[in-house]
Amino acid sequence: GVAVSHGPLVAHIIATGERYETSPADCELHFMSFAFDGSHEGWMHPLINGASVLIRDDSLWLPEYTYEQMHRHNVTMAVFPPVYLQQLAEHAERDG
Repeated sequence: GVAVSHGPLVAHIIATGERYETSPADCELHFMSFAFDGSHEGWMHPLINGASVLIRDDSLWLPEYTYEQMHRHNVTMAVFPPVYLQQLAEHAERDG
């Protein structure tokens, strides 16, 4: 694992919220595995800024399902692998 001191982590999370102007009106889709160390920003950043988090379950979400869930839960922020983002964009263009 990776050890990160609390002070720098909190400073980073706060700076991220300021940079993206995160507010209580936002909802982030937490799409990454929690096993990935970078995934923690995906739930800490919204929560510390008053936003909500939609956590993906362990099943494989097809782009169609992801698109549906994003609309259902008013997701305003998400991070995807580039190939998946391309598939999601193609679905949105074709069927959205």
